[in-house]
Amino acid sequence: MRDPLRQRQARAAGAYGELAAAVRRLNELLDSQLRGFDLTTGQFQVLEAIVQRGPMNQAQLGACTQRTDGDVYQVLQRLASRGLVARRTHDTDRRKRNVHLTPEGRKLITKVLPLREGVIRARMSVLTKREQMNLARLCGKLAEGDPVKFVLQLVREGVDGETE
Repeated sequence: MRDPLRQRQARAAGAYGELAAAVRRLNELLDSQLRGFDLTTGQFQVLEAIVQRGPMNQAQLGACTQRTDGDVYQVLQRLASRGLVARRTHDTDRRKRNVHLTPEGRKLITKVLPLREGVIRARMSVLTKREQMNLARLCGKLAEGDPVKFVLQLVREGVDGETE
C-alpha cells in the first residue's frame, strides 16, 4: 500500500525540519565559540581553507568557501587589518597575488581548530558510530541528488499525486 501524498509531504517536511534544527543548533554553538576569538564564520572558513590547502588567490578562496568574490574581499580586508593574512605576489606569475597566513593568523587558527573539532565531536557523540556513518551517508545522498530526477518527481506528483 502506498503512502498518500499528504503523508509523504508531512514526513518529508518533518525530516527537513529536524535536520535544519539540528544544523542550526550546532551552528549556534560554533558561532558562539568563534565570537570568543572575534571571528565570523566567513573569516574562520578563509583561515581554515588556507591552513588546509596552502596559500591561494581570492577566486580560489571563494570556490573553497562557497562565497562570492565580494564576500571574500570583505573577509580578507578584515583579516588583513587584524594582521592574520597577507597578500603576496605569486612566485611564478607576478600578475597574481596569493593570500597567506601570517604567523599571528596561523597561531589563531591552530588554536581555534581543535576547539571547534571538540565541539563537533561532543555534539555528534549523542549518535553511535553506526548512526554517524548513516547520517553522513544520508546527507551525502541528499547533497548529490540528481536535479533532473527531482524535477521529474515533482512533475509526476503534480500529475497523478503518486510516486513509485
